[in-house]
Amino acid sequence: MSDRRISIVDRFPKAARRWSRLAVLLSLLAVLGLALASCGGKERPQGDAASGTGPLVTAASQPVDAVKILVAQAGLYQVSAEQLQTAGLDLSNGAGAMSLTVAGEPVAFAWDAEGTAPGLTFYGQPRQSRYGRQNVYWLSRSQEETSQGLALSGRLLTPADEPSEPAVNSFQDTVRLEQSVQYLSQTPEDTDHWLWQPIYAPGAYTVTFDLPGWAGGDGALNVSLWGNTQDFKNPDHHVVLRLNGQQVADSSWDDKGWRTVSADAPASALKAAGNELVVELPGDTGAVVDVAYLDYVEIAYPRQLLADAGAIRFSLPAGQPVAVSGFPSDQVLLWDVTEPARPQPLSGFAVTKQDNGYRVSFQDAGVTGQRDYVAAAPEARSAPVAIRPAAGRD
Repeated sequence: MSDRRISIVDRFPKAARRWSRLAVLLSLLAVLGLALASCGGKERPQGDAASGTGPLVTAASQPVDAVKILVAQAGLYQVSAEQLQTAGLDLSNGAGAMSLTVAGEPVAFAWDAEGTAPGLTFYGQPRQSRYGRQNVYWLSRSQEETSQGLALSGRLLTPADEPSEPAVNSFQDTVRLEQSVQYLSQTPEDTDHWLWQPIYAPGAYTVTFDLPGWAGGDGALNVSLWGNTQDFKNPDHHVVLRLNGQQVADSSWDDKGWRTVSADAPASALKAAGNELVVELPGDTGAVVDVAYLDYVEIAYPRQLLADAGAIRFSLPAGQPVAVSGFPSDQVLLWDVTEPARPQPLSGFAVTKQDNGYRVSFQDAGVTGQRDYVAAAPEARSAPVAIRPAAGRD
């Protein structure tokens, strides 16, 4: 048997093979980049939402001079004396020489020493930061007996039982929908890095929402997006908004960057509950890739002055007759929170019984301009996320 030699002819020179491997490597890096953009690389720390079951109170092992009160939403907050004592604060002298601060600035508060549940009531707000919404209020006891917190001063109203003109019973409210789920380092330094949902063209994402107390009129819609890709095509991003099946916006833009899409929301496209907003990237720009991240959705709409679960926040021009309904009892707290650090408890308003509960009527004639109010039944005051003992300025 004779030897047979098989000769293999190299049809691809070495240089060509190197370029081929480089092309494959670049393709793999591109895929990896998209995957990293999708996952964001980080997850937001948990615990940014207020608990609906009351605050988590950390028991102190020894007495402390201050406690930290964590809040995540705007509202009228109640902290009981028992909770403060559990966290280690000495209340033997009641509210004397105590001060409430946030970010080092004093905040006025009310201390109720009477009744079955003595404690603290204050107006709290979330932190306005791209890193989270939880805000920390410090309740501290001064070592000096003469030291006092910011005084809380009230204001007397004019009852509006029988106004000369019809009472205002609705206001302009805004629902903001936002979830900080994925982190993007490439957004500008002074803007939000925590975004909600990536949308890859062709594709869509559906946001569902309710409009508490919707009064039946037109609304306005704002959708914030981050365009995360760029291409030689101009424009290279295209988004369509559909509200309950009705197209309300069609917008295009070019390159990476922020885009706020604004649109009218006609009453015919709104519902009190179960609304669906579809944010769609049709993928028809001709760009190789079109990726946008949803940041937040805002819907401004006319809302009835009707308490939700015994509480409501609203904004109206001062001086006009106002009627707010839906409270479970005639015991209602009404505060002017136009200056959040210096809220004013209001008195002199009228409370009347109705079929759907109790109605508060008033006319705030002693001030001018747009005013922010919060009204709540005592049992409807918000609970903090947590109450913790503080050592020094930890």
